[in-house]
Amino acid sequence: MSPSHPITIHLARIGKSTRSFTEGFMQDDGTRLITFTVVPPDVRASLSAHFRAEGRFALDQFVATVTKHLFYNEYFSIVEFRDEVGEVLGYYCDLVTPLARVGDDYFQTDLLLDLWVSPEGNYQVLDEDEFEAAVIAGLLSDELRGRAVGALERLKDMIADGRFPCL
Repeated sequence: MSPSHPITIHLARIGKSTRSFTEGFMQDDGTRLITFTVVPPDVRASLSAHFRAEGRFALDQFVATVTKHLFYNEYFSIVEFRDEVGEVLGYYCDLVTPLARVGDDYFQTDLLLDLWVSPEGNYQVLDEDEFEAAVIAGLLSDELRGRAVGALERLKDMIADGRFPCL
């Protein structure tokens, strides 16, 4: 199955400019939005190199497709990376506000914490320093801080219980 049409997702970033992404619409069941993107060759090389530099991919692994699962009632989204033959390379979980739709556009706010999950279920929490700096600077409310930490703990519990990626 291939995307039916392009959509735009706007990601507000605390203390930074909003980023907008055009992605292929796959499904919206009212619980989550699923998008699918075939990564262009020029982006494929740089994106894969980035993940290799962080120790997340082996030298011979390249991202070919990206599937995003963005939830309307969760404080996280899950980005699934696959290679040319469809093997999962890993999952990048963004701690974000629940997805909101306005017309044909979708909106979330990045809550700064992230979680990388390998296909084997090993994980690493990312950007804790950036998160704590935003909390100290008062850029993140106590409520959003609690939501982000709670969602991170839920994801870690799901991994431990074998319920991840919950897709």
